Amino acid sequence: MARPKKQTIDYFPHSCTHGKTMFIIEQKYGNDGYAFWFKLLELLGDTAGHYIDLNDEATQEFLQAKTRISWDLCHEILDLLAKLEAIDAELWEHKIVWSQNYVDGISDVYKNRRTEIPSRPSFYIEKPHDADISTGENPQSKVKESKVEESKEEESNISTDDNYNSNNPFRYYQQNIGPLLPDIADLIDQYRKDLPDELITEAFKLAVKNNARSMRYAEKIMISWMDKGIRTMEDYRRHEAEWEHRKTAEAGREEAPAKRQYTQAEIEAAARYIKRAVSRYEGSNVLEFIYSLGYPQEVADGAVKLLRERKELVV
Repeated sequence: MARPKKQTIDYFPHSCTHGKTMFIIEQKYGNDGYAFWFKLLELLGDTAGHYIDLNDEATQEFLQAKTRISWDLCHEILDLLAKLEAIDAELWEHKIVWSQNYVDGISDVYKNRRTEIPSRPSFYIEKPHDADISTGENPQSKVKESKVEESKEEESNISTDDNYNSNNPFRYYQQNIGPLLPDIADLIDQYRKDLPDELITEAFKLAVKNNARSMRYAEKIMISWMDKGIRTMEDYRRHEAEWEHRKTAEAGREEAPAKRQYTQAEIEAAARYIKRAVSRYEGSNVLEFIYSLGYPQEVADGAVKLLRERKELVV
């Protein structure tokens, strides 16, 4: 099997001088515009074929996360880039980002690889068919329209299905943990071979709940689950119910601390001290004085009883 041809790059030239595009973008949007343009170029370089399909909602979210600005502002800047011909205006009408100048600038990379440089995407542009006029129908056109409608229906179902959104690990990670970088996406995909999406998302939710928003923390949770044989949401719920039951049972078995038992020797010692203290006391309320000496109630009661039995205390 032939090795797949690489259609991404690891770096691209960053010129020290800029033309009208950079001047206008930076003038209008400040550092946000400057950062957006170069982060967009980074994403173009790291995307197979060097074009970005922003019809995909997850890709939109990734672009927002990477550039740290809202989707409305992303869209506004991309509109301006299309007007400035920095990106292909016709493709941008279909939410496809393609920059011919950018691809021309990295063409030497593909020459060195001795491989064909990626070309402008054409499958997003619907071209008129002359045959449609004379025949009224074109089988290929019908198939294409059918696929487009199916795609739209699927996207509609995804966007309106809250359960899909909440249990999609890729989307939940983007929205609550951090940018969905390629290595993170690959890692999530690896765990999907052993765990369902709902359970992977549950691990991310626990990471958020415990204020430990990282893939590493969620990994520890998932590895722990697999070690315990937890492979489905039913397994997880059963495990959590058993854990709560054990905690409740253990709490019920907890006994109150044993009451302190004072020895006879401790009571005898207290009695001797109280006898001497009372002999020096000149007030009238002897019992109040005795209990003010700071002995525990049980010791003071025992000492008073002992002194009375010996007739060494009269109150």
